[in-house]
Amino acid sequence: MSVSRELKTFEGSVEEKLLRTALKDLEFYDFANLVIETCNVLKPVPFVNADVVLQSMYLELSKEKAYSAETFEELDVGNTDVGYTIVAYDQLFNTEMVKELIDHGICAVPEECKPAVLAMLKFLRDKKHHQEALSDMKVVGDTATLTAVMAQHLFSPLIAGNDYVIDNRSENLPRCMYCPCEKENCKALMNSGCTALGSPETWHGYVDIILNQNVAASLLECPSKEETKHFEHDDYPDDCEEDDHFFDDDFTAEEVGPTRIKRICMENDDTEEGDTLNMTSQHKEDKSMKEMDQLIAQTITNAYSQVNKIPALSGWLIPTIGCTLDHVTALFYDPKNDVLLQSVDRIPIWGFNGLHIPSIVQIWMFLNFTFFTFKDLADAYELNRSNFHSHAKNRLKDFRKMKCGNALNFVFDFDYHSDVLTRMRKKGIKANKKQREH
Repeated sequence: MSVSRELKTFEGSVEEKLLRTALKDLEFYDFANLVIETCNVLKPVPFVNADVVLQSMYLELSKEKAYSAETFEELDVGNTDVGYTIVAYDQLFNTEMVKELIDHGICAVPEECKPAVLAMLKFLRDKKHHQEALSDMKVVGDTATLTAVMAQHLFSPLIAGNDYVIDNRSENLPRCMYCPCEKENCKALMNSGCTALGSPETWHGYVDIILNQNVAASLLECPSKEETKHFEHDDYPDDCEEDDHFFDDDFTAEEVGPTRIKRICMENDDTEEGDTLNMTSQHKEDKSMKEMDQLIAQTITNAYSQVNKIPALSGWLIPTIGCTLDHVTALFYDPKNDVLLQSVDRIPIWGFNGLHIPSIVQIWMFLNFTFFTFKDLADAYELNRSNFHSHAKNRLKDFRKMKCGNALNFVFDFDYHSDVLTRMRKKGIKANKKQREH
């Protein structure tokens, strides 16, 4: 049956009414226009060790936590009265198309959008099945299982063709398997493969899921695979060639970051010994900052990878999703215009009676961003550049070449650092003595 004919079977259905109601109830989220103050993109580090200081964090957190009011001005940190830019929902999303769906239903769907709308209606038809599978994960501690079930029962059903790949390096995830939700009526085969992003000369690593061949998704609550799993040369998965896809890194988190700005913001001198509550709160705050650094690095790297693969995506704000079982956070990056956005609020997955359908519809719009968001937003509005282009310097040419699942195998370790120092000695010139001024 063709997509148009199958879509027509949903006209007047419960699912169509549910979609129109959810679109009416959409939360109009704001998106922060992020500016990067500093980052370690020039270091050959995995995503887990990415270090990004946002201008807003530098100006706000440094002021509030690092210095007392009396000494802050003396340190001359610059003008702190910087105006922040917020992108409103209707500036990023095509609300006219949403209104058409609300007013006229699925009969008004443009031809190119029909496969995506059909996927959403099928999700609503099978909502109970997906909801039960996801709900069971609330008592599952295995992050590999959680990743697989969220890919199969939350994200991929919202895409035409259920197009997704999950990271195949997890020790708890067999290469070829059925969905681990263990529901009797779920016999879906999992799609696992190489999710490598980036270049070993700069930020690189693996995301948990690649959706629709262009959207990256990572679980925020699971330990990074860069920290826990390294393959020997004879252990490469079949679809990740040794010479093309894998990275080796001997750096640790302590060795590569965070920067001094962030260390100042993360310090808490008021925590007394035995103050477990303060220590727990500080640990969560530090973990949250680390996760956001990783997500920003993945967002920028994935956007370049997708534009390099499909030049027609140039000018789009390409999303990356950070998720837990309870909520999602969306970031967008446009490599052409160097614009970085983040949803100000977390988007809840659950409501009082199960899945929160307006949020599911919003995730659906993220995943099908070429239908629902505007292209070249920087041409229509005065947006701040993220400054990534300037921070990346000569590494920008590497970003303009990288592709998903196709990074070079290059090893940076302490021997490499020693080699560079040796080269400096061979090529260096002895410092000249200053001439005394008369």
